[in-house]
Amino acid sequence: MSDAGPAGLLQVVATPIGNLGDLSPRALASFRSADWVACEDTRHTGRLLAAHDVSVQLISYHEHNAQVRAVELVARLRGGEVGVLVTDAGTPAISDPGYRLVDLAHREGVPVVAVPGPTAVIAALSIAGLPSDRFGFEGFLPTAKGARRARLETIAREWRAGGGRTIVILESARRLAGTLGELGDAWGDLRCAVCREMTKRFEEVVRGTTVELAGRYAESVPRGEIVIVVDLRSGDPPPPPEDSAEPAVDVRGRARALLAQGLTARDAVRALRRSGIDRRAARAEVERIRAESDGRSG
Repeated sequence: MSDAGPAGLLQVVATPIGNLGDLSPRALASFRSADWVACEDTRHTGRLLAAHDVSVQLISYHEHNAQVRAVELVARLRGGEVGVLVTDAGTPAISDPGYRLVDLAHREGVPVVAVPGPTAVIAALSIAGLPSDRFGFEGFLPTAKGARRARLETIAREWRAGGGRTIVILESARRLAGTLGELGDAWGDLRCAVCREMTKRFEEVVRGTTVELAGRYAESVPRGEIVIVVDLRSGDPPPPPEDSAEPAVDVRGRARALLAQGLTARDAVRALRRSGIDRRAARAEVERIRAESDGRSG
């Protein structure tokens, strides 16, 4: 069946996240050219392929067998076979163990090609109406409370150090209200969007703030798959915890250096805010330095 030559070929194929009409003609051609398809759930992928009259060997590949199965599959690829990697929905190797197979294939000299298509991350960003020029994908947050708090604080620390961005988080419907509440507690009341059931019949985007939407979904638990998009730039970074080991920031020194570079007061304040300093503290320090400078020049 394979005509890829001795090196074989691994095709990383995106599949629908809801609407079956989103399976591309190229993806369908990839399935039909393959010797096998590695997938999370053979039953789920089998139904998708049966709907398109495709018959091909399905091989289970998931978190619990990825390490061993990747070695087996790459051996077959090196023998000249054509393989397809899929996830249950969306683009493989994004927040799933597919990257292990891709990594090993590259290291063993097997060509790897992308057959792009649906991805919940990009789909949510495209319909959220929030800034998307700089974003981070967090996947599912840790379920343990301590680890969850630590992860949210890590994001806040990165925010304080390097400026805001948009954050994309996956969540289950039953935990949505609680997670939104935790985001509000950790980061403040920020603009966000809850994208639900994307590409499906009851797709919807609900926009508001973390606090507003936490209240909304506490009263009415939604159904379906959820993506949360949060705009960190819609607020100021929270101060570090009192017991934080973060070194104290020399706000005055930074403000003085920025003004010495010829920045206006407004631009100096903006630069300080991008480095994670509170707006009021930045503005007060800049004004204090300018007042001292005016006093000396007078």
